Amino acid sequence: RLDLPESVLQAGLRDFQRRPLIHQRYDTELAGLEARGWKCLASGRSEISRNDPQQPVPLLRYPVLAPSKDMRDRALAALNSEGIGASAFYGRALSQIEGVEALLDSAEYPVASDFAARLFTLPTHESVTAKDVACVAETLLNLSSTDQRRFKHGTT
Repeated sequence: RLDLPESVLQAGLRDFQRRPLIHQRYDTELAGLEARGWKCLASGRSEISRNDPQQPVPLLRYPVLAPSKDMRDRALAALNSEGIGASAFYGRALSQIEGVEALLDSAEYPVASDFAARLFTLPTHESVTAKDVACVAETLLNLSSTDQRRFKHGTT
């Protein structure tokens, strides 16, 4: 356990609360994805604050659920080739992590496995610009358009 003076912790919290609300840009720019099978997990929750509903709180990361693991992996590759720090948040379900299976009633959790395989997050730190968010939106919309065309033509 790290012992930090309360003043350092308070300064860190103040700095976090002053961060730009990048997630609001994601909400707007990525709104068209949901009709294509994606789910922006923070959308509609951006203004929720534990202490004050009138005071928006920045998110540490912006969570997105892709339509499939393949699409998630292609999105990560495309976004990271553009310099966006997207990441597979879990990568696998808790039941698939060594040492955890002994604590569970079952070895099979197909919904959790599917969710973990499709989840990724987008950065929301203070260096993320409106241009970065627009790049994310363009990349994901292009990927989903390409995927829909492949599906309609019977190719994968």
